[in-house]
Amino acid sequence: MTSLKNNFQLQKEKVRAFQDLLKKVDWKLHDHLVNQKMDFSILYVKWFMILFAQDFHIDDSLRIWDCLFCQKNNREEFLQYLAISFLIQLREDLIIGDFGQILLILQNLEKQAINLSEVIQRAYLLQKEQKKC
Repeated sequence: MTSLKNNFQLQKEKVRAFQDLLKKVDWKLHDHLVNQKMDFSILYVKWFMILFAQDFHIDDSLRIWDCLFCQKNNREEFLQYLAISFLIQLREDLIIGDFGQILLILQNLEKQAINLSEVIQRAYLLQKEQKKC
């Protein structure tokens, strides 16, 4: 039971770190999602634990995984930047949405007009920029 509790605490810390990073990168989007009562742990489970496999066709999932597995020491960090990059790609729709609309957008990524190359490139740039800080 202690192990389960520790895992839950670790997950909460990772969700908080993701939320803090989003706030640092795009505070307006972060604040809007928080004001709409967005539960960031939903994204953690859906994106971080299953590595976007549920959201994309296999070809796109493999592209994402290639980028992750090419990271030597910072896969988890890159995954956070990738998730933030997806949010930024969807920013225009998310920023005007209420909770229900936001959830619908984030639960149906495969139906969104996402430029995966742009998302991946932005994730690398965000990671590089944040390391300078």
